[in-house]
Amino acid sequence: EKTYLRYIRWALEDRYKMLPYFKTLDKEWNEKEMPIIRPMFLMHPEARYLEYWSQFYLGDRILVAPVLKNDTSIVEIKFPPGSWYRLGSGIPVNLPYQGATIE
Repeated sequence: EKTYLRYIRWALEDRYKMLPYFKTLDKEWNEKEMPIIRPMFLMHPEARYLEYWSQFYLGDRILVAPVLKNDTSIVEIKFPPGSWYRLGSGIPVNLPYQGATIE
């Protein structure tokens, strides 16, 4: 039971840390009609991201690549060019080259 409480506390803390970002996204939606959840091809129309349909942006700064299959913890992620960091820890994601696909 204590393990679940730790995860619940962690999720709630992260939620509250992200509230200012969500408020900013809500404002963008109301003023610029930019969706909060943005497909890859909306953010990068010049590149070929249609095959990575499960990836999306939360706003313009957070790339989401969910695990959609049972019994797996590996996801193939296509990173657009730029610097990327793990959410929460701020640790850089080491990419072999710009725009790399990693597992």
